Amino acid sequence: MSENTRTTLVLGASGRTGSLVVADLLAEGRHVVAYVRRPEAMKPANGLTVIGGQLDDVAAMTAAAAGCDSILVTLGMKGMDFSASEVMAGGPAPEGRTPVITMAMSSIIAVAKANDIRRVVVLSALGVGATIKNSAFTAEQIANSPLDSVFRDHENGEALLRASGLDWTTVHPGFLTSGPATAHPVVIDAASGRKLPGRSVTSRADVAAVLVHSVDDPATIDKQLIVMSEAE
Repeated sequence: MSENTRTTLVLGASGRTGSLVVADLLAEGRHVVAYVRRPEAMKPANGLTVIGGQLDDVAAMTAAAAGCDSILVTLGMKGMDFSASEVMAGGPAPEGRTPVITMAMSSIIAVAKANDIRRVVVLSALGVGATIKNSAFTAEQIANSPLDSVFRDHENGEALLRASGLDWTTVHPGFLTSGPATAHPVVIDAASGRKLPGRSVTSRADVAAVLVHSVDDPATIDKQLIVMSEAE
């Protein structure tokens, strides 16, 4: 690896969105360090280093991040793939979920500071935290839906990041699809207060592109970005 090659640590690299993020980063000429629980799930690629480890192993993650200049987080949780109709119908989330994002964010912040990494970009979701004001759903609907514990976990973790002093960006897509990238996805600063109409849908390819672009875009620092491919 050249000394001038920029390197991003990616968490969640083996997931459906994370794998697209890795491909986009590599296509831009970056080196990628994928820190994953199951290294065997990653396909070899030029410029890709795969390191196995757990999210709560700060020492292992710190070692993996050595030489990186940014961290990109695409961690998901089983149960995030609810439809709009399921959210509207309400009902509690399944029991036994571990607050993955909150736990992981504590590790990520410690790792970033140990390696003098300023830039952290995180995949979130529309409706998490203050972005509920931009969503067609109400806070009450989320609170009474299967998404409640997932969104609270994201918000608790993201609150830690916002208070960390690091250069953060959180990216908030609508309901994720596996559709192709669109020519002109809509990217909105949540602070604008813009209310999105109906059911907002975002392709994973679009959100991956915004996540990767945000790494090197100083205009996105300390912002919650909403990404939408279409709305119904």
